[in-house]
Amino acid sequence: MSINAINPIRRLVGLTVILVSAASLAISVMTMYTVWTSREETATRLDQMFVLTLDMLASSDRALIVVDQQLQTAATSVTSVEDTARSTANTLNSTRNSLSSASVILRQDVPAALGAAQQALVSAQGSARLIDDVLNTLAAIPLLNIRYQPETPLYVALGNVAKSLDGLPKLTKDLGASLDITAADLPTTAKGVTTMADTLKTSQSDMRDAQKVVGGFRMELFRTKEIVTGAQRSLSTFLTYGAAAISFILFWLGVVQLLALVKGARWLLGK
Repeated sequence: MSINAINPIRRLVGLTVILVSAASLAISVMTMYTVWTSREETATRLDQMFVLTLDMLASSDRALIVVDQQLQTAATSVTSVEDTARSTANTLNSTRNSLSSASVILRQDVPAALGAAQQALVSAQGSARLIDDVLNTLAAIPLLNIRYQPETPLYVALGNVAKSLDGLPKLTKDLGASLDITAADLPTTAKGVTTMADTLKTSQSDMRDAQKVVGGFRMELFRTKEIVTGAQRSLSTFLTYGAAAISFILFWLGVVQLLALVKGARWLLGK
């Protein structure tokens, strides 16, 4: 191929290199400008997101405190009922003269205390369902790194505990009625009361487990709050370093593009 045929090709290639290099250089400059001018807006939006997340975490923690208090109230009521039931069983086994007093306790006091415990559990279940929904929402955000995969949701566990108490008021009333009917059934009645006390003891254990779950949730929320707060504090520095790193890369890309532009110009001029 002759030199005269090569020169037009080199000029065409040089022109192409000039156009591509110029376009790339312009894009690099525009990108660098956009990175620095949008840094404040990006920081504001991210800060707003962090503030919203912290508000959600604070609201969740307050709700968990309410749930814990309601669980404590329910546990106290159930403990009182268990003590009363065991005392009643001892009374039944020790003397028949206490039948009338034990009947009143079983037909009135115990059902009232169980009703108070169930009411506290139902109230706690509503709050726990809200917390479960919030934690599921937060767990879906990859940046928060919340590990929330309970085998049984807290509100379901509370519902099961409340449900386990459903038949006890009728049981206590029936036991009280049996005391009024005859004292001959004292051994059977005492055994039934003891069974009820054992059931209440199991319910107390379930409530303590639920309180531990609530405590675990609060620790997880605290850990997440620390992560979000730390990210919020370092946001400005991170964005500045990020913009500087991108600018450094774009600068050297610009140098390469400028050298390519000069090379293309030399080819276009036939040098």
